[in-house]
Amino acid sequence: MVDAIRVHFPKEGPLSPTLATYFPNARGLYLSAFFFWSSLTLFRWILVFLDMEVILWWNTFDCVLALLQALWVCWHIFFSHHRWRYLHCQPLGDVEPKDITHVLTVLHATEPAEQLYTLIDDLKRVPCDGKKILLIGMEAVTPDYEDRIATVKKMHGDGFHEILYTVHTLRNREIVGTGSNHYETQVAAQWHLRGRDTSNVIFSKFDTNMRLDKDGMLLREIESVWCMVEPEVRKGITFMPNVYWSADKPDRQRTYMERFVSFTMNTLLQQSTFAMAFVSGSLDGVCEIGYTPPSLLAEDDLTVTKKQALLKEPSTYRLCSAILKVFPSGGNVKETRWTYDFLDKKMKRWMMGHVEKDRYMFTWIFCRRCCLRDFRDKHPAVRNNIRSILLLFASVMRMYIIFALPLNMVPCALIVVPKDMKDNAFSWLTLISVLPDNFGTSLSLRLPLYVLKTDHGKVDSTNLFLFFGYWALLPAAILSI
Repeated sequence: MVDAIRVHFPKEGPLSPTLATYFPNARGLYLSAFFFWSSLTLFRWILVFLDMEVILWWNTFDCVLALLQALWVCWHIFFSHHRWRYLHCQPLGDVEPKDITHVLTVLHATEPAEQLYTLIDDLKRVPCDGKKILLIGMEAVTPDYEDRIATVKKMHGDGFHEILYTVHTLRNREIVGTGSNHYETQVAAQWHLRGRDTSNVIFSKFDTNMRLDKDGMLLREIESVWCMVEPEVRKGITFMPNVYWSADKPDRQRTYMERFVSFTMNTLLQQSTFAMAFVSGSLDGVCEIGYTPPSLLAEDDLTVTKKQALLKEPSTYRLCSAILKVFPSGGNVKETRWTYDFLDKKMKRWMMGHVEKDRYMFTWIFCRRCCLRDFRDKHPAVRNNIRSILLLFASVMRMYIIFALPLNMVPCALIVVPKDMKDNAFSWLTLISVLPDNFGTSLSLRLPLYVLKTDHGKVDSTNLFLFFGYWALLPAAILSI
């Protein structure tokens, strides 16, 4: 039975520079971004009455983009998230799994204590050959945190080599709900392990409302990857298991909105370049990049993005193991209350975090010297410029799809585009017809089946491209599902 040790934030500050930024007028940043994306959406509907040809080409671009993203997801599901890629690989021999130390960090604020105990029990049971250190990141607002730590020690003290905990209090320029507690635990782990060899220390962050899958192979996969890559590459590794969102209750006890949101998120999560709510990689690596920014919202995305910007040969290893992020649901949660809480506490935070991260990276890449407002220490130049620019572009495209898919792509593909496609250029299949054709407008729902040849016996390339763009949305949806 090990004792629980509190690790205090060092008075002289962290051992590594803190590379982060903050936005004094964050509300103006959010409103400007929302105005831009909303205006772009509205502008497309205005174009329906001004220039239909532009809408046709724009919709084709959207559908092709959606198909490319779906193919990206399909590729990773079938060829990346497979355990056999790692478990049977020959290790290099410079390090063995037993030499690895896992710092399993749980961020805990005001969630129910039972969720904390359940996750820690999962972490205790998951097998590995290396050492396991449990680090609990409490907040100052966590109720009865000393009693909860005592309960963890009593219930699970025999499952870890060490049990550490921190109590985070907001410091200057830190904001509630940002990566400040994540930052606190990273600094605490580095400070606690100072003087030891940390080259094989893996720092993994979990949210309290997570559950691990039953096969218990998460740490085994991480150890296998760690032992098979070159030592100089390990700092830049990011581990990405499958993260799913759902409620841990039978479907009949779940709200309809929660089921819809869970299905949608599980469909789209693999489009990201990071695992939402789970961050894992080298402790030395995350300290070298200046930690997770304590003043910004998108802590998971930012940690991976900063690795890509600063470390040598950064890489992401997609794992087969699954982690469940538990949504609150059940008979005591009303549909309207659940929807409001999700939109107000989750969706708004995600959108704001996305905007903050894009602004931060754009400023860092293109105007670091004149516009970047340093949080604590001055930023070095971005090391991997091309990689960082591509990541920024992909992030902007992701935000574009978030707005365009429900508000433009689907309505245009199903309603607007078919009505403006030339009747004599395609063969049509009518699914529903409300009125006969002799009424002038049949109010029908129809689909183009194939492109017809022109009078010269050739297929018009423009019609062929529009046809492909129209049908690209269907395989994109099927592959995503």
